[in-house]
Amino acid sequence: ARLRALAARGVALVEQPIPAGDVEALARVRRAGGARVAIDEGLRGEDDLDAVLRLEAADAVVLKPQALGGLLPARRLARRAAAAGLEVVLT
Repeated sequence: ARLRALAARGVALVEQPIPAGDVEALARVRRAGGARVAIDEGLRGEDDLDAVLRLEAADAVVLKPQALGGLLPARRLARRAAAAGLEVVLT
């Protein structure tokens, strides 16, 4: 309900609206509708991206190269996410 209210107020993207580490809950939040959902702290590497893609848990990924082991790992994740149709945000 909160994401629908935010979307009605023009919020385009909500970053990590649930605790990190629960991709299934993130998928449920996304399916409930409202503002688009991004995964941030919950995306720590390839396995997390695999889960996000499998569960269609997010509309966007927020990548922090320093937290992901550098530019090359972040680039790999960015390419995979973009190829799957997710928005990619680098911070």
